[in-house]
Amino acid sequence: MPSQMRQCLASFVDFVKEGCRDLCKPGKHAACDGMRALAMIWVVSHHAVMDREESSRLVHGKWRLVSVLINGDIGVDIFLALSGFLLGGALYEEYQRSGGMKFGTFYVKRWFRIAPAYIALILLAVLANQPAGSTDNCLQNSWKNLIFINNFTGYSVSTCLFHTWSIATEFQLYAMTPPLFS
Repeated sequence: MPSQMRQCLASFVDFVKEGCRDLCKPGKHAACDGMRALAMIWVVSHHAVMDREESSRLVHGKWRLVSVLINGDIGVDIFLALSGFLLGGALYEEYQRSGGMKFGTFYVKRWFRIAPAYIALILLAVLANQPAGSTDNCLQNSWKNLIFINNFTGYSVSTCLFHTWSIATEFQLYAMTPPLFS
């Protein structure tokens, strides 16, 4: 094996090792990482099984217990509960440290944490007018996503970016929680 290729492989192995160390490093709320992983598995398994018509019929018909176990709503509830817990803790620490809240700073941080990737997704959807077979035009309705109200305006599987209702809900949680700490 040429030395350049060996060096590249060694660099990749070091990168993976470092990533694993960072992933396993205990954080301030290490249990939340496990809950987040569980919630993610719950939501992904729900979509993997229940979004297929034949699987959905089989699960709801013969395997009732399985339908309860892979109910995606439970995963979403866990995500929202974790967000509320972490958000409340961060706001409480800010209040304890400074005796008040810097609302502007808080909202700007939240916006830049969510918005760049979300806007990129919206732009891609507008350019591709997805999902295929959508009954609405992504360009006409993308403004609802941009101001995080798409979960209030009626959505269905045929709505462009219908699955982003959870992002809107999360952002609304961010918008409504800080005033509770003032």
